[in-house]
This record gives sequence, C-alpha cells and structure tokens, in this order.
Amino acid sequence: MGLDGGFQNHGELRIYYLDDILSEDSSGKVVKGSEITKVVKSLPSGLVASFAVDGDNLFFGDSNSNIYIYNMATGQLAYRDDNAGTFSNRSPALTDSRIYFPVTNYGSADAQGKLLAIERSDGSTAYAMPMEYKGENLGRAMTAPVVLRGPDSSASILIGTGLGYLDIINPFTGDHYTAFKVADITGDPGYASGVSGEISAWENICVTTTEKGVIIWQLKPEVNLKVTNITLDPSPGNIGQPTSGTITVENDSEKSFTGTNTIWRVRHSDGTVLAENTIVTDLAAGEQKTLPFSFTPDVAGEYSVAAMINPDHTNPPDEVNFLSGDWPGDNRMEVPYVVKGKDYDIKVQITPGMNPWETIENPASMWANVVVSRKDTLPETLPVRLTISGAGGTVVKTLDFPQGGSPYEYQYYITASESGYYNAEAQAWPYDDSWVDVYPPDNVDSTSIQYIYNPPPTINPLDNQIHGEIIDSELN
Repeated sequence: MGLDGGFQNHGELRIYYLDDILSEDSSGKVVKGSEITKVVKSLPSGLVASFAVDGDNLFFGDSNSNIYIYNMATGQLAYRDDNAGTFSNRSPALTDSRIYFPVTNYGSADAQGKLLAIERSDGSTAYAMPMEYKGENLGRAMTAPVVLRGPDSSASILIGTGLGYLDIINPFTGDHYTAFKVADITGDPGYASGVSGEISAWENICVTTTEKGVIIWQLKPEVNLKVTNITLDPSPGNIGQPTSGTITVENDSEKSFTGTNTIWRVRHSDGTVLAENTIVTDLAAGEQKTLPFSFTPDVAGEYSVAAMINPDHTNPPDEVNFLSGDWPGDNRMEVPYVVKGKDYDIKVQITPGMNPWETIENPASMWANVVVSRKDTLPETLPVRLTISGAGGTVVKTLDFPQGGSPYEYQYYITASESGYYNAEAQAWPYDDSWVDVYPPDNVDSTSIQYIYNPPPTINPLDNQIHGEIIDSELN
C-alpha cells in the first residue's frame, strides 16, 4: 500500500503479509492479527496510485512523477526521476519491454498531461508524449493506460483525458492514432471532469466512467487491406514482348468491401511512367484475390513495378496498417523488374591486303580490307555507323543491316613513303539508341601493316651502244 503525504511531501511504500495481519479464531472467524509491517520504504513524494505487478517486481509512481521498481525477492528499490516535477496519481501499465506511465498534471482538467514510456531494460525514457491530437489539447491523463494488442504484433494504448477524450496512441512511437470525444464537459472543467474513471477492456468491449456515468462501447473490427505479392512473367523481360503480371491482395478483416481500388504503375529507371491502371474488385471478409495486369517494356534496363490497394484511403476510410511507419504500410508493394535487350550483334574485322607490304614502289598505296557482318538472326534492320581511322585518315560510313544481309566490305587505303609500321582501326556501333549490341568486344578491330621499300638495282652499262637480243630459247 502507499501513503500519501502530498505532492511535495513525504510518501511511503508499505508492504504487509496477509498471514500476519489476519488470522482465524477458534470458530473459524477471520480476525485482526498483528500490525507487523514487512517493508517500509520512504519516498520523496506521496504514493497515491495502485501498483502494476510482474513476478517479484512492483512498478509504481509517486505524485511527483518519479517512477519506481521494487523487487520483493531482493528488497531493492530503484527509481527514475527523469520526468519528475509534474503531478500524477494514476497507475502504470506494463509490457515485456516498457512501462507506460500517465502524467496527470496540476490544475484544472484542461491542464495538459503526458504519457511516459520507460524502457524496462535500463530505465531510460523512450518518449514523453503530450496529450494532444492534431494541435488540440486533450487535457489531463485521467486514467491508467490500457494496452490493447492486435494481430501482426500491433498494439494500441487507450487513455482517458480530463476534457472527455479517449486518446489512442501507438505504443511503439508515441504517435497518436486518433482521439475522439466520449464525454461532454458541463460547466468549468474540474478535477473529476471528462473520463475520470479507469478504462477496462475485454476482447472488443471497453467500459469507462465519466462525470455523466458509465460508458460501454464495442471496438470496431480492425480493417486492414494489403498487397501480399507481385509476380511478373517472363523474368527477365524482353523489349517489345508483353509482360504478364499478377497482384495478390488480401482483406485481412471480418468485414466485406465492394468496389475497392488497386492501382498498379510501371516506371522506367529515370522515374517516367510506362504504364498504369486501376483494378476495381470486391473483397469478402478474409478473402484473398489475384488480380492480372500486363504491360510491354519499350527499352532495356531495370523497371519499378508497384501496386497499392485503397490508394486514396477512402474505401474503407477507417483502415489501419500494422507495419511500423507511415501510411501506406502494407497497402503498397514495389518490386524491381529487369528487361534485357534483344541479342543484336554485329562484328567488324580489318585485315591487310598483305603483310608485310614489300614493294619497289615509293610512295606505295597499301590497303586493308574492312568487313562488317551481322551475327544475329533477329528481324529488325539495324542502323550502323562504321568509323575507320589511322594512317589513311578517317572514314565514316552509315549502313543499314537487314536480317540476313550480306557483309559490307570496304577497302581502306594508306599511302606509305617511308619504311615502317602503319596502323588502322575499324569500329562498328549502333547508329542511334534504337538497339544495343550484345557483345561489344568484336565491335572494334585493328591492324598494323609493315611497309618495306625495296628499290630496284642501278645498272651502269660500259658501252651504251652494245645491245643483245634473245632470238629463241628452249627450256629443258
């Protein structure tokens, strides 16, 4: 039990054993026994609320918002005063990881309270959230918090306020899910105004008391629509070939809906939209549906494919999400989709007319044979730019290669006047971005021609008047 000496005065934690203070007389009647106090712990402020118990540990707060843990087995008392200084007279709520403690505040019912979240592991403050929703003061924290657990590890905290609101809070973040009025205030708000009694919850039934009396209400079944899967076929995709997809949506609730929208959208890697549409469907309670869609990729690369059910948050408008983070949570799913280019393939080769190029000519006109061929059998005509550069200057040709077209040949000439090596390179690439070559290594080729100059011998005859003729010859 707790002793209250006031907000700024002395308080005590006292623990009695029933076996000590109560006994039975010879007739079996329960009578007062001794007044033995097993535990007395002095506190800096009054202890005015009840306890939360977990195993050997007692959790409680005093009227100055100090928070305590007393261990019955060890007799140790620990407390945190991080948030001390504000009046409180309500009990904490416990989860496995946190203590949730309501701060009432002094003054009238419109004095703003708080909800404190304290980590059980080290006593640190996770948050101190004011009783405020969308900028509106909700008043004091007038009830002990009630933790409601939902599916998929979801949870909410319910707490009543001095201005008659039921505040519903995300226990993980301290954000306010919503707040709505359950009791009107008559006259000036006093200490017991608003939701002044405790909140009790059992399954989907909640009960609380206000200055007007008892209020009982039934919690609405949770509504949660979600996208659970996206499939795409073929994978990877192909340019110009339709891709078939499916979106799996689920109504994870006990209520049926008609005309629910699911929007899908396909984006290029630069964010531009290739295709999008909206699928309208009915979803019975607990039903899962697979929704088909299709699109045709127009370029190679990685696409983003996303789907979202109930995108406007209007059908139903009271839907919740059980994933952490902001809307849309599990209503939306996004997957990457890779589209490969067609296997277009051209090849270029450059080979010398002869090598080494040994001749008595100087200057000599050497040449290299350039051949551009198509290796694939796809039906499209491919525009190609052929560039030849080297000792013979630069030559640029634009070619159109149809399916199965004959190789293109070109002789590249080099004029050589000094012995040595003369280089040439040929490159064949797509003329524009309408196609991509699947194997770039053979789009470039080079060669080096060795020029060797062999001048003819010089003859100096002794008598330029003498000459000879071959009259006849016979080769044996």
